Amino acid sequence: MHIVLQLIPKKYLIGGTLILLGLSGLLIMSTIVAITGEFEKDGQQSEVTEIEGGGIGVGTANVSPEVMKYQPLLEKYAQKHGLDASYVPIMMALMMQESGGRGNDPMQSSEYYCGSVGCISSPELSVDKRVLHFKSVLEKAHYDLKLCLQSYNCAQRS
Repeated sequence: MHIVLQLIPKKYLIGGTLILLGLSGLLIMSTIVAITGEFEKDGQQSEVTEIEGGGIGVGTANVSPEVMKYQPLLEKYAQKHGLDASYVPIMMALMMQESGGRGNDPMQSSEYYCGSVGCISSPELSVDKRVLHFKSVLEKAHYDLKLCLQSYNCAQRS
């Protein structure tokens, strides 16, 4: 082995060693990031609740406890506006996306309802108006849920 090392110029030995050390360090760092990333992911899962889309779609969504507390209100206004309760999990996912269930306008209904940000200061009014809006968009999309979700934030006030 010693004879082989003598035949290879020192600059190649030093360069090769540095490359091997760099790759080893990268492998170790990648392993650490992968392990700590999994712990962080597990920690995030404990803060949210998984909901299922009922009979209207396949999939699940993680929603915060703040959103979960609005489930009865969403069900109330879905019934009031003649919308099947199986759409409530989808609207919970929309609320999670909009506000995480925080604030006085958890469904971010102000712009849709009055044309400007901040005109709604009642969570119940926010839910009422956005459930009505969701139903309207769903009907215009001929109950095509994917089209409804794509159009949900694009639709104009009616």
